[in-house]
Amino acid sequence: MIFTPKNKEKVKLDINIGIDCIKESEEIRFLGVTIDNKLNFTPHFDKVYDKVKKDLNGLIMVKNQLSQKAKLNVYHSLIHSHLDYCAMIWISSIRKKQLNMLKVIQKKALRVVFGTRY
Repeated sequence: MIFTPKNKEKVKLDINIGIDCIKESEEIRFLGVTIDNKLNFTPHFDKVYDKVKKDLNGLIMVKNQLSQKAKLNVYHSLIHSHLDYCAMIWISSIRKKQLNMLKVIQKKALRVVFGTRY
């Protein structure tokens, strides 16, 4: 992977080891964080947002069967853990709209846990 600034031209490198050519990749996954070559973390945001949205739907489906303590445990294990993991690295690089989307879904989840209205 080659990291290039936004206003610079991308450099084309051909790296060969013996007869094998190493291909450039657009994104890699390192310790659970998807890093793309522009360092804007959009693929990682998409992955986290999709996971949190699915887990929120599961929490909504069982909200009437669980106690508040159990719902809080489910929230921490399924939703908060994804939002909090390596957040210092990627959260400052996403756009404000994406950050707002995460805030909205987190607020929905907490309203489900505590049984409050909007």
